[in-house]
Amino acid sequence: MKKLVMIAMFLVFSFGLYAEEQNTIFMDYDRKATELGWLGLSHCIGIDDKSEIEKELYRLSLDPTNSKTKIMDSKAAFEELKQYIEGEKEFYNIHEKNSKFINFKGCIRMFYYGTGYGSDYNTQVERIVKKYCKECE
Repeated sequence: MKKLVMIAMFLVFSFGLYAEEQNTIFMDYDRKATELGWLGLSHCIGIDDKSEIEKELYRLSLDPTNSKTKIMDSKAAFEELKQYIEGEKEFYNIHEKNSKFINFKGCIRMFYYGTGYGSDYNTQVERIVKKYCKECE
């Protein structure tokens, strides 16, 4: 009987560890997609603080459970997201000739409304994270 109880406790404990591991992987993917999305928005708006962007990209590339292990090519992911944003600027009327306010509104529309207004920004960000972060799937 004691062996049966011990086996049951072991199985429950193992399942708990597995569920926690899955949650960590999910949170890691979710966090990376969110952070990359914010970096894309800052690029669209024209915030060009290279040192801060480099710091964010470095942090984004690391495994959140082991800060010494790189699990994502965040620079390549950011470059691909910037290319996507450049392709969407015309649709959202984001041009150098516009005032900063008009361009800001266009960037917010692209970032916030997503697929409802012709853009699939969030879907693209998630696709890019999956592409460059194999550990995050």
